[in-house]
Amino acid sequence: MRIMAKSLDIAHPEKNEVVSSVEGKQSEPMVIEEPREANGLFYLIVGIIALVLAIAVSLYVYFKPDGTSTKTSTASPTSTTSESATVTTSPESTPTPSVTVSAAQATSFADAVIRVANGNGVSGEAKKIASALEAKGYKVTQANNASKQYSQTIIYYKTGNEELAEALKEAIKDQYSATVQKSDTISSNFNAVIALGPK
Repeated sequence: MRIMAKSLDIAHPEKNEVVSSVEGKQSEPMVIEEPREANGLFYLIVGIIALVLAIAVSLYVYFKPDGTSTKTSTASPTSTTSESATVTTSPESTPTPSVTVSAAQATSFADAVIRVANGNGVSGEAKKIASALEAKGYKVTQANNASKQYSQTIIYYKTGNEELAEALKEAIKDQYSATVQKSDTISSNFNAVIALGPK
């Protein structure tokens, strides 16, 4: 029996080799490759976040309402000539002759209802102009943003309020050069609406 067992081992020597080769492989340490970190992607994301924060801070500083006035009390010759030369016509508007309004006449408009609409994107401008008008005796019931941007300052007035519109134009001339237009549609709930454009 012993001799036969040996002959069987000799007849299939590859089995012993397979077992020994498997055992040899199990004894070797397994190497697992770690995935590489995406360092370039990380720095790209950090850079984008830093750029967005820088832009946000810049916009905040630029548009921050600081309460200071940058207006000048003296009007330049060019602004005076452009004010007198500007005439805007539309289906609803009617050019009106220039009316000189004294300070005493301005107080007669104390019951007129006025709205100041900011159409130039400068934060706090509507409230600033409303406060200036109230200090002169006008009744401003609304000071908020306009529904669109204006390329120039326009004072819309309801029929019969031409003198009020001219008085308002005179009252804000140190800050804004304005034109006057009749519009019962725009000024439907008010005697006059001042739509602020760029200075």
